[in-house]
Amino acid sequence: MPMSETGKKNKKYMYKKADLVAHCVDGEKWGRYPPCPVCQKKASLRVTYEDANHGGQGQWKCHGYWDSNIGGVVRCSFNYSEAAKSGAPQERPAWRHPGGEYSDDEQEDVNEGLDKPVTFPEGFGELPPMEMATEMIKICREHGLTVPKDDQLAMREAYVKIMASEDYEGNTDYVGAFGLLKEAYPKQTAEQKAGGPAPANADNAALCAALEAIFHAAKAANEDPMKASAYAKAAMSVRNLPYKVEDGIKMGKPGKMKVENIGPSLGAQIQYFLDHGKFERMEYYERGEIPPSAPKPPKKEKAPKA
Repeated sequence: MPMSETGKKNKKYMYKKADLVAHCVDGEKWGRYPPCPVCQKKASLRVTYEDANHGGQGQWKCHGYWDSNIGGVVRCSFNYSEAAKSGAPQERPAWRHPGGEYSDDEQEDVNEGLDKPVTFPEGFGELPPMEMATEMIKICREHGLTVPKDDQLAMREAYVKIMASEDYEGNTDYVGAFGLLKEAYPKQTAEQKAGGPAPANADNAALCAALEAIFHAAKAANEDPMKASAYAKAAMSVRNLPYKVEDGIKMGKPGKMKVENIGPSLGAQIQYFLDHGKFERMEYYERGEIPPSAPKPPKKEKAPKA
């Protein structure tokens, strides 16, 4: 496993060497950074110490978290809470070492949002990586994770997560690998299945639901992440519109009707939905296929100089 193993086990993913050393020394003495009470364990709080006699406490802030559903960072409101403004102390969980057992709060992270606790067969950790990946996908689908429909693509994703979870001695942290898959392909909530939160204008409910549906279908078909997340971002923008959407083309072009997160291509797809009640690309995604790209218009040749 790369040098970041200790950082990963204590929810610190990006750092330079000096940051790693400082973080490990701080963690050994005071414990891990606590999960954000607002983000509900999706992000850890960060602390700024006032002086050398800080005792592991200081000004706590949350930097938000990456939401794979929209492909962007979600900002957190913890920083505006009384707890943050008053500098209230936060309980810091015990520091974890490489190869250490999962603590109770991390086990809850793995099972959070699932209908039942995830269990692994006896001897699961002894399986060869490819066989483990095959069984891991079965467990993911049993718990409703939105892994790719194509078995080969799904196995590749599981294999990558499994290999990334090996420690220095070659032992596989398969619970952590499942957690990575759960984070990348989360189970749809009841609200998401229903089309997401209610839009500001009820007339846009069908469009928002269709955008959410095609996002999940595109992701399951292993569409390019940026293309798939574009549908979810568009759904967020449409959901905030106070008026009824009647012209998709204008939504994607510069002007008064331009809507954030919607460009010409997606605007044309929305117009198709308004005209036909469905997205043209949806039938490809439902079959687990990637739709063909629209042909680009030929470039205009420059007139020869006189």
